[in-house]
Amino acid sequence: MSGVGRGSPGRQEVGKGGVWGVRQNGFDRELGARAIEVLEQIGTPAARRLREAWAKQTGELYLAAEAATALERSRTKVENEGTPAK
Repeated sequence: MSGVGRGSPGRQEVGKGGVWGVRQNGFDRELGARAIEVLEQIGTPAARRLREAWAKQTGELYLAAEAATALERSRTKVENEGTPAK
């Protein structure tokens, strides 16, 4: 993914302005939340690392919380996959 298009997540650009320079208007929040959902569905180690980086950033606390929640859902899913259905 590195170098693919402008603002690609290949280098995890976290810092002032958040990941990918996300602004605080509604559209950008929705776009960021959707990106987190897509990374969650991809489920690769690289996608997980991106969500972890997003959860740790402090530029956009709303998106950090979204990423942390997605990571927790992933952990719960992995834990429950080994549990037989009742």
